[in-house]
Amino acid sequence: MNDCLCVTDYSKKGSQPCISCVPGKYKSELGNQPCENCPQDTSGISQSSSPASVSSSMCRCAQGSFGPSGGSCVLCQNGKYKSNIELGMCDEFCPLNMTSPMMCKMFIDNRKS
Repeated sequence: MNDCLCVTDYSKKGSQPCISCVPGKYKSELGNQPCENCPQDTSGISQSSSPASVSSSMCRCAQGSFGPSGGSCVLCQNGKYKSNIELGMCDEFCPLNMTSPMMCKMFIDNRKS
């Protein structure tokens, strides 16, 4: 008989041990239920979170979007980008010929390499 329950931010399948919620998921209650997905932003991209997150307020907007913790995210305006998942605004500028968030992401990622 397995009466053990996983603490918040951990889940398990069947008789396996409890494991930490992966980035992009959270769990706020005691029990063996699965971790929940962070909300999606307005473009349908899932928000991210640190491992072992205990609430949706720990979810952050994905790269290229901004908004409040656990709230709605919107894509950066054309010509700007945010390359981290922390709170903050889209404050990185894209080159003039790269206005889409995806093109800008590739440029900024390559510049940091």
